[in-house]
Amino acid sequence: MKQNNPNLNDHVIRPSGERRVHSDHFGRRHREDPLPFLKRIGVHQGLIVADLGCGEGYYSIPLATLVRESGMVYAVDQSANALSALQEKVKDLNMREGLIKTVQADATKTDIPGGSIDIVFLANMFHNVVHKEELVDEIKRLLKPSGVVVDIDWMRIETPFGPPYALRVSDNEIRGLFIGFGFTEVSYFIPDRYHYCLVFRKQDQAQDDKLDMKNDLAGSSLSSQENEMGRYL
Repeated sequence: MKQNNPNLNDHVIRPSGERRVHSDHFGRRHREDPLPFLKRIGVHQGLIVADLGCGEGYYSIPLATLVRESGMVYAVDQSANALSALQEKVKDLNMREGLIKTVQADATKTDIPGGSIDIVFLANMFHNVVHKEELVDEIKRLLKPSGVVVDIDWMRIETPFGPPYALRVSDNEIRGLFIGFGFTEVSYFIPDRYHYCLVFRKQDQAQDDKLDMKNDLAGSSLSSQENEMGRYL
């Protein structure tokens, strides 16, 4: 029987893209909880967000709950099956039509209008991207003049889950990619034991805004620093 009010965080994704509901035995919700993280980076009402490599919407749906009726989320993925599953969740949650717009496309080449996005959001996807420079170039095209890109990704360490170590992309490699395309780093922090988060601004003015978060410790409380980045968005 279909549930009328599924929990936003009960829908999880295997690395293969296969849908799993209510069976995350590794506890993704506990190690990678979307809502506190998205509040911490300052996602708020009215923003236009592109969630690239969205899968079945583990982050797209929480993003939509924060940008609300005056905002919008482009949910981009190559998989028609994943996007179909996301659309079913949106329907189950009775979300406004158009709040989440699914886009079946390679993240390196979308049909989203250029200069229209406040935040480009990427979660655990760089290890799947062959042409990483093309992806960063597309992100630059999508963003508004002072837009930001948020990348939460796997640390380059061995873990009992997640992508193989050899495929993981280090934080320094991500820095090199974005800085090479004219972005400026405005924040770096460790949201949990397995991930790092980097935030870059499209314009050089971000240097004036830069946060010193290098001393953040893995596992530190999110609540004490929620919305500390709100002024960037």
